[in-house]
Amino acid sequence: MTNEGPLTDPSEGNEPETPARFPIGPDFLIAIGVLVFAGAVYYVTTTFHTVPRALVRGMQPAVYPRFLVGAMVVLALILAFAAWRRRGTDTWQPAPPILTLYTAIALVATVALLPTLGLLPVLVLFCAVLPVLWGQRNPIAIGAFAVIFPLIVYGLFGGLLGVRFPAGILSGIL
Repeated sequence: MTNEGPLTDPSEGNEPETPARFPIGPDFLIAIGVLVFAGAVYYVTTTFHTVPRALVRGMQPAVYPRFLVGAMVVLALILAFAAWRRRGTDTWQPAPPILTLYTAIALVATVALLPTLGLLPVLVLFCAVLPVLWGQRNPIAIGAFAVIFPLIVYGLFGGLLGVRFPAGILSGIL
């Protein structure tokens, strides 16, 4: 007789819990949900009235929502393609409740600081804190993300699309 340790009966719940496996992956299902939502939002934009050219200041009312829908579709297709490529290997584990709480606190703090500090400093701070909360420890990656992503968002929406953001303490500079 060999000593293999104590025998466990699976019906007693002593086996380690394994995460649920999905044949197509939860990311694929999320992408499908985003595409359905985007289709519904696009349909709603078809009901928007057009403004006569002489009265248009910037863009027609449906242009900006359609731009956002287009961005959502592109990102959802990327997510679906990536999920399809790794199908059968995805596992799903819920986020720890404390991590969800910290993320919610970070989001609330971001919204609370926006009027005072302005978009750019708050977004840089948020993009520096969130990866650390989620376990990223590479300071170069965090720094690059914290600088490049806010500049892209500000440049795309503020510069290209003319969206006005709260300037906060940088109101004289920007």
